[in-house]
Amino acid sequence: TLTILNDASAPTISTVTPSGFVRASTQSVMVNATDSETGVETITYTYNNCNGGANTTLTLLSNGSVFIGTANFSALGEGARACYTVRASNRAGENSSLNGELVVDGTPPIVSLLEPTNFASELANFKFSASDNLATTLTCSITLNGTVLETVTVANGTQTNLTKDLSTFSEGQRLWGATCLDGVGLSTSQVMPIILDTQSPMISIGALSIRRTRPTTFTFQS
Repeated sequence: TLTILNDASAPTISTVTPSGFVRASTQSVMVNATDSETGVETITYTYNNCNGGANTTLTLLSNGSVFIGTANFSALGEGARACYTVRASNRAGENSSLNGELVVDGTPPIVSLLEPTNFASELANFKFSASDNLATTLTCSITLNGTVLETVTVANGTQTNLTKDLSTFSEGQRLWGATCLDGVGLSTSQVMPIILDTQSPMISIGALSIRRTRPTTFTFQS
């Protein structure tokens, strides 16, 4: 029995990686593509310098619906562009394509720790700034002694304030830090030593000892 499929639709290309930014090095290329009727037969990835340079074409290898290859962007300088075209063909000969553009990024972000600088209390405000030469947003995590307190997405060139409850940490010298990643995963980490003080002062009057969790005023008469 011979079965003939009438496949009038081209493959669907859903995602292409890398996207937006790329490092100036050898990078993995991944394309997600499907064809519900006859299946995807081949996918090629063609790229150049967006300025009339020679094309380099890769035939990606199939791993289910993911097609994988390796592209070499090392000849491109910081801030240069790379243009690519993905072409997908199914077994019926139908084709689809997707064009995109990458910006080469080889410079990690700049991170500055602003507060706290000496002491931190039980309810501490952490303030840092992060900037990058190309990325519009950065993914940043603040830590205390290596424990991640929070991860946030911040705008490039801005200061960020985060208030965290540190009551579960023991008192003493600690390291707080911030790590920020740009669009290609380049990261910068900064740490700063602080003294964590979560206990209020102790007031002793003879045999009486008082500890308050908020400011207290005492009036003494002679």
